Amino acid sequence: MANVTIIVPPQIVTLTQIGSCGVPPIGASYIAGYMEKLGHTVEVIDGLGEDMYKYTKWGISNVRGITIPEIVNRIPRDTEIIGISNMWSHAWPVTRDLTIEIKKVYPKVPIILGGVNPTSLTEQVLSYPSVDYCVLGEGEETMRELVAALESGSPVKDIKGIAYRNNGNGIVINPKRERRKDLDSLPYPAYHKIPLETYIQIRQPHGAGRGRSLPIIGTRGCPFSCTFCTAPKVWSKDWITRDPSRVVDEIQYHMEKYKADDFQFEDLTAITDKDWIMRFSEELMRRNIKISWQLPCGTRTETFDEEVARTISKAGCTNITFAPESGSVDSLRWVQKKLDLNNVYKAARYSVKAGITVCGFVVIGFPNETKEDIKNTFKMLRKLAWIGFHEVSITTFTAIPGSEIFYELLKEKKVELNDEFYVGLLCMSDLMAVTSWNSNFTDKQLARLRVRAYMNFFFFAYLFRPWRFFKSFKNVIFKRQENKLEKVVYDMLCKWRTNLKGILGIHKNRKDGGEGTLLTTSCCQPDSLMKVDGSSNRT
Repeated sequence: MANVTIIVPPQIVTLTQIGSCGVPPIGASYIAGYMEKLGHTVEVIDGLGEDMYKYTKWGISNVRGITIPEIVNRIPRDTEIIGISNMWSHAWPVTRDLTIEIKKVYPKVPIILGGVNPTSLTEQVLSYPSVDYCVLGEGEETMRELVAALESGSPVKDIKGIAYRNNGNGIVINPKRERRKDLDSLPYPAYHKIPLETYIQIRQPHGAGRGRSLPIIGTRGCPFSCTFCTAPKVWSKDWITRDPSRVVDEIQYHMEKYKADDFQFEDLTAITDKDWIMRFSEELMRRNIKISWQLPCGTRTETFDEEVARTISKAGCTNITFAPESGSVDSLRWVQKKLDLNNVYKAARYSVKAGITVCGFVVIGFPNETKEDIKNTFKMLRKLAWIGFHEVSITTFTAIPGSEIFYELLKEKKVELNDEFYVGLLCMSDLMAVTSWNSNFTDKQLARLRVRAYMNFFFFAYLFRPWRFFKSFKNVIFKRQENKLEKVVYDMLCKWRTNLKGILGIHKNRKDGGEGTLLTTSCCQPDSLMKVDGSSNRT
């Protein structure tokens, strides 16, 4: 059996992001758990989780977590295989630099990258000699075969779902691997290998931080083909479910082992089949399990009716997210979002009536959109406020590698794959930095439209239901979270407090003859420390 080290790089962040996310790396944890089950010795180095209060200047941006040299120093000397999670493309520059530094110290140890980015931009990733293999798509079975082959010295030419360089330095992309049908035979994510308590205490999940939150997955994949999404490339159109009772088993396991009481489903679309979500909810109630659970990533509405809303609410569902994306029928058709907005409106009404907090995902600035399309989206936002949506998350369109639209833009030479492009993908969560892919709107115009869209929704949302404003204000003051907005507002207030203390701290140190080194109180955990380091790790 091999000594395997799995690495999660530090998180690339901008200091003007609205809110922060610190979610346990469920993908890397699944791989670690599977490798352990196979008998390998597994070490996980979580670049974010090891120090979530440390921010370091890096290249054209900043990283949150331990630095690249610190990661390299933590790799066990006897490691034989290194796997690195490169889930999203905005993290590619720091992941690339990490592989370069690791290869300097461990030149003979194979480095394997997995995630959406190496699946989507395989040839570019493998153009760097510091990357030896890419795992494409779903990772467990591919890693099993690849690690076995590397351990025994066997050829890898017949392993499905990998890409690599051959002896002539050409890039070989093997045939795709079929999706795994039996998800229930996988071990639970190896959360014991990461600093899980840090994630729980910092309370920065994708949804509201209602308690001791953990991510969980009940299904994999998505049967739809939205052209702005990476799911068709990474997962194909297969939507594969776990047995609902097995999901409840896992929930009970995490409750007992980690005292978890809030579970956030990271599924691409959890409610595609009414029978599945009903069976899951009924199993929770049958076992009398008292938890909160959330669907923060967006779900479909075709099978969502009043019975579903009532049942999931009784079973503990507190928050749900629907993804209408746009109020323009033309835009929805262009991105192949096969969606009837009336179904979204009905599902939201049922959810609000059942006492569930409802969020909506909206995108503006698709490449083909006109001013009229934006007006229709604004009109939809006002309707969402009238119906009773508690909040919305409004992003500007981003050309995410792996999506069909991205490849079209790349073919038209409208995308230049440099660090500015990759880090610019963070504009989805940054009000100050917006990149427009629409010839009808400049960056600044689209940024202003986004702010106006938020104002459009929240002005009317609080006009129609003013008590919600005061409730959210109270929750922020008393550090409670019932929705994503309250989490974002609390994070922003704490960032301002941190910045103010930083200015005062630097001034005091300089006045006392010091160099201005700064240790400030963390915004998310008042008794802990946030370290702000101005040094650069960029190679």
